Amino acid sequence: MTMKKNIRFEGCYKEFGDFIFRIAMKNTSDYHTSQDIEQQVFCEFYARLDQIYLGAERAWLLRSTRNAIIDFWRMNSRRSVGYVDFAVAEEGNLLVDECLTQLEDQIVAQELTQRIFEAVKKKNVLWYEALVLFCVKNMSYKEAAEILDVSEMVLRTRVCRARAFIRENFWNEYKNE
Repeated sequence: MTMKKNIRFEGCYKEFGDFIFRIAMKNTSDYHTSQDIEQQVFCEFYARLDQIYLGAERAWLLRSTRNAIIDFWRMNSRRSVGYVDFAVAEEGNLLVDECLTQLEDQIVAQELTQRIFEAVKKKNVLWYEALVLFCVKNMSYKEAAEILDVSEMVLRTRVCRARAFIRENFWNEYKNE
């Protein structure tokens, strides 16, 4: 049992460790505090791992990180110390809860976007190039077609196929965000 628990823990740490650290860093703006929060979250995660359903690890880690950040702000508000985004966080402060929720949503959306672009690039580099120029760099079809040295119709086809691929492979995940 312990071997399976250790393997599950290590897998989750590899998959979510940086993610948890980035959330803490974004909310505390302090490297060492963020490391402490990450360590605290994963220590508690390990202790409760047997009680966490398979597949629910990410949600549990996000909620635990959110709670650890709120605790951090509560502790600092008692010391009359204010930091970056939240000024002074007080117990029950809805602004803090709302900011953390928005941040979680933003990071999840960024990760989904990154995974989408990686999948498109893996599927077809030509689609990826078309998407980057047209969607990310906001070039017109004409400008992007000139850079890629293709006709506008070819570029439009690539963008259309990339969008269809994204809808087919990521729509359910996007819908559930």
